[in-house]
Amino acid sequence: MGAKSSSVRRNPSPRSRVNSIDDDGSKFSKEMSFVYWRPDNGHVGSTAVFEVNLFCKNKEPYTMTPMDMFRCEVASAQTSIPVVTEPRRENMAGCKKTTVSFNPTVAGEYCITVAMNGHNVGGEVYRRIYKPGPLDPLKTIGGQNEIFITKVDECQTIMMIPRDRFGNVIQLINNSITVEIKRKTSKEMCIFESNINSNFDSCEICWKLHEGGHFSGSILYNSSVLLKQFEVICLNDHAAIEVDRNVCSMTASYSAQLLSPKSKTVIITLTPRVSH
Repeated sequence: MGAKSSSVRRNPSPRSRVNSIDDDGSKFSKEMSFVYWRPDNGHVGSTAVFEVNLFCKNKEPYTMTPMDMFRCEVASAQTSIPVVTEPRRENMAGCKKTTVSFNPTVAGEYCITVAMNGHNVGGEVYRRIYKPGPLDPLKTIGGQNEIFITKVDECQTIMMIPRDRFGNVIQLINNSITVEIKRKTSKEMCIFESNINSNFDSCEICWKLHEGGHFSGSILYNSSVLLKQFEVICLNDHAAIEVDRNVCSMTASYSAQLLSPKSKTVIITLTPRVSH
């Protein structure tokens, strides 16, 4: 009678079991890896910097090999235009961590993708919001080189769209806006009143003078000039009547000159000719 054969399942030796764990634990882990953002002021124009820390599954730092591909993409959610980042190389063999920086110029939300071999570091897409920068009077739209001819107690309006140096619209704080109107010759403050209304994308300033004369005005924001000097000629009742009578007795015609005959956009200059 032949002997029965039996198969015996052998448990792996402790050494082989440790080796298998080590081999698995030394692999890159997107869950263990993380991104650390350095503090910034949260406004456009400042450099955003973050550190990418790479780890293995066994929580030991991971060293990139020539086969690893690191990728970082930053894009504004408002424009979907990619943002240039530093460093720009994808293969960083020998690195355990890297520092990435970019310069946001468009206000709003940014989407940041940091990936190693197609896996997002930390397992997510990072999002950051950057606010508009400081007010730039040179970029502010409206109210430039204004000359007002008005009457006593007649309301006038100046509309502006405040912007930062990158052209982002900013919202002004009403109580930080002041209006100054002085006499042209003596530089003395005149009697006037103003009403300021600032919303998300524009600023409306209504004002009126209580005396006649020739004046110069300016608009300040936090004591800095927002709107450079504008001129005001304010007429009293008698002067307003005389001006209306003189204007009604004139006939105005215009001569036009074509400046760009080959262009699709026609630009002309208008020269008034006034005859009594």
